[in-house]
Amino acid sequence: KKIEVKFNKILRLGDEDYTAFRKFLSKHSKAYGLLRVFRQIVTTYLFKSSRYDWQSIKQDAIKDKKIFQILECGEIKTVFTPDYRLSALEFNDPRINEGFRVSLEAIRSINKRVKELGIDFVVLLIPTKELVFEDIVYKKIDDVPEAYRSLIKNEELLWIKAKDFLRDQKIYFIDTLPVLRKCIQAGNQPYDISSNGHPNPIGHCAIAELVFSEIGKHNLGNHKDEKPL
Repeated sequence: KKIEVKFNKILRLGDEDYTAFRKFLSKHSKAYGLLRVFRQIVTTYLFKSSRYDWQSIKQDAIKDKKIFQILECGEIKTVFTPDYRLSALEFNDPRINEGFRVSLEAIRSINKRVKELGIDFVVLLIPTKELVFEDIVYKKIDDVPEAYRSLIKNEELLWIKAKDFLRDQKIYFIDTLPVLRKCIQAGNQPYDISSNGHPNPIGHCAIAELVFSEIGKHNLGNHKDEKPL
C-alpha cells in the first residue's frame, strides 16, 4: 500500500492542487497519457497480485473499459490494453514515425558493424499480445473495439515496413508470430490471463525453440573467420 501511495504521488495524480495542470497535460501530452494508463495497469495488476484469479482480474478490468479489453472464450481468456499499445504505433504522429526511422537506422548500423567483424546478426520480431490473439478476437467478439482494430491495422503496417527494410538491407530476421499463434491453436495460452503483455513460460519456450531451430537450420554463429571484439 505504501508503494502504491508513493507511485501515485510521483504522477501527481492524488493532489487536487494539480487538477487544472493534469487536465492540460491530458490534452497536450501523449507521454502523460501513457503514464496514466501505465499507472492503472500497475495498480490493478501489480499491487493486487494476491488476487490473481480470473474473476478478480475480469472485475478489475470491467471497471475501466477504456483501458482494458476482456477476451473470454472457453479456456482462452486474457485482458488486452489496446489503447496503451496504440500510443506507440500512431503513425499519424511524426514523433512515432521518427522513432521508427531511428530504430531501423540503428538496426542497419549494428548489422554493418558486426558483419565487419564476421559475426552473424539476426533480428527477432516479437508482436504484441493483441496481434497474437487477432484471429480468435475477430471470430469470437461481435463488436471489436475501435482501439483494438486501429492497433492491429497499425501494427500490421509496422511489420510490413520493418520486414521490407530488413529484406532490402539483407538482414536476417525471425518472426515469432506464427509459433505464438500455434500455441493458442493447440490450446496452450502463450500469455498470462492478466493484462501483462509479455509472453508467459509457454510463450518464451515457443520463442526459444524457434530461435534454436533457426540457428541450426542456417548455421548461425558458426564462423571460424570471426574477428575479436
